[in-house]
Amino acid sequence: MSQNLDAAGPGVLGERLLARLGDAHPGGPAGLKALLAEAARDESDLTVRLREKLPAETISDDELAETLDPHRYLGRSAQLIDAARARFAELRAGLSP
Repeated sequence: MSQNLDAAGPGVLGERLLARLGDAHPGGPAGLKALLAEAARDESDLTVRLREKLPAETISDDELAETLDPHRYLGRSAQLIDAARARFAELRAGLSP
């Protein structure tokens, strides 16, 4: 999975970026979407592009780095996996004699 995240780059973080930074971007969520699309097209450094638009008062360098780390964000996958495992355990327990 780590190789896939590294290969995909920050593009997999669009949902997270929009949720955390959409309203802080000068162009709002639409402006941030445009920035993300441009950065993906020209393969520019997303950290640099975001820092140009979002001052440190909006998000610190550490917070920005954490937000852009795909290894720290997988959406709701952990919650969904836990719920599936719990449901499987319930069903399995119901089948046991």
